[in-house]
Amino acid sequence: MKKDLNIEVFVFSEDDLASTIKIIRKHIKIPVSSIANSIKRKIPICNFQLKVSEFYCGWRLVYEMVNELKESGVETEFHVNGEPYGPNFLELLKIDIENIERKDIY
Repeated sequence: MKKDLNIEVFVFSEDDLASTIKIIRKHIKIPVSSIANSIKRKIPICNFQLKVSEFYCGWRLVYEMVNELKESGVETEFHVNGEPYGPNFLELLKIDIENIERKDIY
């Protein structure tokens, strides 16, 4: 993977909106009303720009937030560079990033 990533996170579960919002706010600071509105309108709750030149700085934030939402039973989906991706994408990204070696950088 050698390109910048634009990751949009969607949340489709309105069952326990208060706890879902609490999880999201723990990771990113956006207004509660914006989160609730995005969930109800089924639009991305947030957008992460991960740049290859910065070694995808911020990937862990996305990874931890999505995993915590999944553990709470919240249905999530994300799009990467405009394309829908399955739940394995973040795991694959984690493996790629954690396997970067010094020779890959210099």
